[in-house]
Amino acid sequence: MQENREQAIAWIGLSEGGYSNNPKDPGGETNFGITARTYAAWNTKTGRPQRSVKNITKSEANEIIGAQYLDPIQFDALPAGIDYLVADYAVNSGPARAMREIQTIVGVAADGVNGLQTLAAIRASDQVQLANAYCDARLKFLRSLKTWKTFGKGWTARVEFARAQALTLIGRAAPAAPVAEASSKGLEADISSAPMVAKITAQAGAGAAALGTVSAALRELPETATTLLVGGAVLAGLLALAAWLYRRART
Repeated sequence: MQENREQAIAWIGLSEGGYSNNPKDPGGETNFGITARTYAAWNTKTGRPQRSVKNITKSEANEIIGAQYLDPIQFDALPAGIDYLVADYAVNSGPARAMREIQTIVGVAADGVNGLQTLAAIRASDQVQLANAYCDARLKFLRSLKTWKTFGKGWTARVEFARAQALTLIGRAAPAAPVAEASSKGLEADISSAPMVAKITAQAGAGAAALGTVSAALRELPETATTLLVGGAVLAGLLALAAWLYRRART
């Protein structure tokens, strides 16, 4: 995703570190993740004077990473998290290999080109499962290299760092389900449409109306002994009515 571009480049720079020239590294002289060969080719392409990769600036390195590694894998079109994983793999082992690895996992032709079919398959996949499968496959490939004994610990740390950051990005990108609101509305709809509740509501309404009528009548009677007797009888009838309504509601 476009919004993850700068962050991904920063993480790649953190993993690559500064200048190195390990004789066991087939990439040779490297600085900020850019090899001397890549830097020379970039300077030729952009019409800039040739310089030692020791003198490459961080800004130049980031520009090259974006143009030479992120753009070929269609970084901006990839889902959050997966974009960084493929980019980091591309810088470490080449864009074509990085794409072939994920194409194999999602089940499309592994031609190393991130086209519409590949993008659709990646987007349709479970992002967490895809991220983990991709990191596991990357580690499997790295273990197969002759230089694993020399660089294995560093590569493992790099891949696990990328995995953790990618899963964080995937979690942030996942839309938050409005659980509370949806549950509340759903529950309200279920309750209001339940036949039993509708029956109870109707009966309760009738009972309330009857109680209101009786109460009003009692208030109009004179306070005499006869009235007390009548009131007692009415009260008994009222209690009986309430009991009947309760039994009806439970059936």
